[in-house]
Amino acid sequence: MLPTSAPAGCDFTDVAATDWFAGWVWQACDDGLMNGVGGGLFDPNNLLTRGQVVTILNNVATSYFANPALFGGYIATNNILLNTFFFGAYPTGYGLRQAAWTDVSVGAFYATPVQKAYGWGVAEGTSDTTFSPDQAATRGEFAKMLYRALSRFN
Repeated sequence: MLPTSAPAGCDFTDVAATDWFAGWVWQACDDGLMNGVGGGLFDPNNLLTRGQVVTILNNVATSYFANPALFGGYIATNNILLNTFFFGAYPTGYGLRQAAWTDVSVGAFYATPVQKAYGWGVAEGTSDTTFSPDQAATRGEFAKMLYRALSRFN
């Protein structure tokens, strides 16, 4: 059952109980999968940026390991994500790809998720030196990243 009112910390001023997506937004927030954009807003009608997409995928992976019951317990645990989350961000022995992005600032909310998503092969850069984290993600890009992320679980 989806919530019919906003859980604590998920009361966004731009998400009304009458919105078709309200329960989904509140549940995703309550599960720690998605946050608002700041200022009490969720921004439900705007596009996601590439940085936001990889951050959400990182939140999904992190939430899974914190509470596998959220995902029905069906995701295999013997994979690279388990080693990455519990034994350091980028251990040398796991064959993760590395790249230096000139447009991903240290300390940006998406910096670590961008590095992980690229390292796991979930996301690609838009050039050899740029990731374009503030660029809107197309539905095709999201489908590719989602499929690649989910394939990491099996």
